Amino acid sequence: GGAWQAQPTARAVWQETLKLVTAFTLSHSLTLTVAVMGWWNPPDRWVESLIALSVLLTAADNLRPLLPGPRWVLVAVFGLVHGFGFAGALHESGLLGEQLLWPLLGFNLGVELGQLMLIGITLPLALWWRHHPAYAWVAVRGGSVAVAAAACVWLVERSTDTTLVAWVSRWSA
Repeated sequence: GGAWQAQPTARAVWQETLKLVTAFTLSHSLTLTVAVMGWWNPPDRWVESLIALSVLLTAADNLRPLLPGPRWVLVAVFGLVHGFGFAGALHESGLLGEQLLWPLLGFNLGVELGQLMLIGITLPLALWWRHHPAYAWVAVRGGSVAVAAAACVWLVERSTDTTLVAWVSRWSA
């Protein structure tokens, strides 16, 4: 590994993004379905701690690549964990079994639409800015450090059931 490197073309950026979004979507959809249907529900503390850890590892990997393999594989693994996290919102609805089919599909579609809207706004801006010298320092490094710091707080809070920074906890709830 080494420091972050810009993809050579905008097309390469869009292709990589499509791979990552597809991997995350398929994997979180799988575990969201598993959890909502009641086939397996790992403890919330584990799931929330692993979500925070996945965010921390991704931010650290942005600073200096440290995770092995193609990034889409890791995103898929992290998506499995996030799917269990998304299931919590649907569990609170009180619906069971087949009653959950339409809410599950609607929730999953809502998550995907939100993700696509965020990408549709931020990716063109990042593509416009990515060759400017400040991009690597401000967006990639600065953004990754900020996300890693928040993820550290979330990881400690979720794994120990404590509150370290009240405003960070409210923001991440």
